Amino acid sequence: RGWAAIALSSADRHDHRCWEFEVDGPRAVRALAAFRRAHGLSQKPIAALGASSGGAFVLQLAAVMPLTAIVPQIMAIPPHMLRPYAEGGKGGKGGRGAVFPPTLFVHMGRDERTAERVRRCINHLHASGSRAAEVVCSPLPLTPHFFSSRIASLAPADSKELFTAFRGSGLLLDDGHLRDDPRRSNWREVVQA
Repeated sequence: RGWAAIALSSADRHDHRCWEFEVDGPRAVRALAAFRRAHGLSQKPIAALGASSGGAFVLQLAAVMPLTAIVPQIMAIPPHMLRPYAEGGKGGKGGRGAVFPPTLFVHMGRDERTAERVRRCINHLHASGSRAAEVVCSPLPLTPHFFSSRIASLAPADSKELFTAFRGSGLLLDDGHLRDDPRRSNWREVVQA
């Protein structure tokens, strides 16, 4: 379809592996510029997608380089940090008539904290004349084939074993939904056991 997909990693590869904009922002701009020059793509538009701290990162990236669209997943930032790119690459408040790129927030419906932040960001972007929308993902119940239906390299028997481990450890409600937020539960220990 005429798109090139580029995956970038944060500089932190040892601790949390999260993005830190002050460190990673300039690195990403340089890496993307070099890739685009090397492949004759300098005039092509860029859309940025990031999840969690990567979502915060791409929302901030809009201030330092022109982006066509942004898709932050499971993340929103304080609205005052949503700054459009200013010609000349200075970032900041944006040039005259600068608008933030069209943004599609993708987040989990049960994550009320992120949902509220997304609402504030969307309101701010709409008020400034930018396009913004959201996709709210509903929770999915785990089943014996949940993992193998989503991970091609995972055998159905292994998927069933994972499901059985989740259920046996008390991580699931009777309907198969996770009992607790997976960011705060012990599911990793269950999987490693």
